[in-house]
Amino acid sequence: MPIACNRLRRRPRNQRGIVMFMALIMLVLMTLGGLSLFSTIDTAIVVSGNIASQRSATRSGDLCAEAAITWLAANSGATLYNNSQANGYIAAGLGGPTAGQTWAQYWALASAAVTPLTLAADAAGNTASCIIERQCNLPGAAYSSGPPSVECVAPPTSSSAGSSMGVGFVQLNRPTAVYYRITTRIAGPRNTLSFIQTIYSM
Repeated sequence: MPIACNRLRRRPRNQRGIVMFMALIMLVLMTLGGLSLFSTIDTAIVVSGNIASQRSATRSGDLCAEAAITWLAANSGATLYNNSQANGYIAAGLGGPTAGQTWAQYWALASAAVTPLTLAADAAGNTASCIIERQCNLPGAAYSSGPPSVECVAPPTSSSAGSSMGVGFVQLNRPTAVYYRITTRIAGPRNTLSFIQTIYSM
């Protein structure tokens, strides 16, 4: 008598695609990470460029301030009693910038009075211009009795004739120097404007 054999047949499993789905998720995450990294690098490059541009502008402004100080040292005395149109010098420059006034507006008013001292453009394309303002209320010799009297802003220093220690004698302090304010405008190669102020005592 023949024996019947029952063969068990396995049904093929359905393809669920879990591995493909996970691979797609990982691909999306890697793409987003790459985009984020690219954005970070791009931002870092922009920031580094701005810092380098700022340092270059500051260096150019320092050179202009040094040129202004050199001119002041070479022209001490009666030359500084009045404006010097060609050298950007104002003998009575106590004002500005006032409240609500922008640096650009302040510069426009100051440069209308005198021609700014301007240096040649540097290697980075920065052009620096300076205006020197003596911190006095009027032109003329500093601390002159007038009338009208010329009052200036200066550091207090002791300088008086005699040194009597008798009763009733007082050693008085009077200023012997004057403050000069140097305003520098730096025009950058990317339509940028920077302003720097330097106070110099002489």
